Amino acid sequence: MRAIPADLPGTEAVQKDTIYITVVDMDRMPVSLIYSVFHGFGSGIASEKFGVLFQNRGAGFTLQDGHARFVSNITYFGINVQTVIAAPHSFAEGSGVKIESGCTDQVRAKPSDLGHKVTIPDGPIGGGQAIIIDDTGVLIGGSDPRKGGCALGY
Repeated sequence: MRAIPADLPGTEAVQKDTIYITVVDMDRMPVSLIYSVFHGFGSGIASEKFGVLFQNRGAGFTLQDGHARFVSNITYFGINVQTVIAAPHSFAEGSGVKIESGCTDQVRAKPSDLGHKVTIPDGPIGGGQAIIIDDTGVLIGGSDPRKGGCALGY
């Protein structure tokens, strides 16, 4: 036996095969479900009973203050959820930063000035969906145009 070469299509693919659903029930209970292996073999831990790999999608998140772009844009700047979701994305990987083409040269210059190698990816970076319950109880949904999802209500 030998390992599969890392450069084969589909091996160690970042941000692939993620399932995400968000709903709010009739009692206004929001539920968010995400399952993403993220990197090959996810966390490397599987359920002994079911053999399902535990995800490691949290690898792209931090609890450090100052990294809450999504929440900040909605809460402090009053930008609507659909606009925030559809805005250009970035993703730090290793010593580099991928920044989608929709960002300006000025935005890309900031991480570059800090010593990061900035690249523009060939395709989209990630995606998102969200439901916000406003102060009057109205549900406001947004779905990333990068993905095949949509925001529905009734």
